[in-house]
Amino acid sequence: VYELTRRQREIKTAENTLSMKLGIRYISASSFDVSTSPEYQDFVQRLIEATNRGQIRPEDFQSGLYRKMSLVVVPSDDEYKPKMFTGDSNGLIVPTDCTVERLKEFIFKHSKNMFSVIADNAKQDEQEV
Repeated sequence: VYELTRRQREIKTAENTLSMKLGIRYISASSFDVSTSPEYQDFVQRLIEATNRGQIRPEDFQSGLYRKMSLVVVPSDDEYKPKMFTGDSNGLIVPTDCTVERLKEFIFKHSKNMFSVIADNAKQDEQEV
């Protein structure tokens, strides 16, 4: 139990540090079971290494566009396939086996859609005035 608690504390610290560095609200596993899995721990480790090497930066998260959104990590099981690589106004959902390059690609595509929605909303606001 002590080892699990210590490991969980380390993961939470890493999640908080990464989210602050990348400019997002938080990074989290979809459940306690996922957060204690070796796959999730590997995902967090990949993000740490990529951040330290400069392979993923706040600019990849559009420098603030996602500051009020989360990055939720789900198991790579078939059961979660429909939810993988989706996002809404609360955040983004990626699988535990997501590579850093795939994450960056997903964020880029998602942010283009977000900017499009923002532009459309601005046009509607102007038309209403």
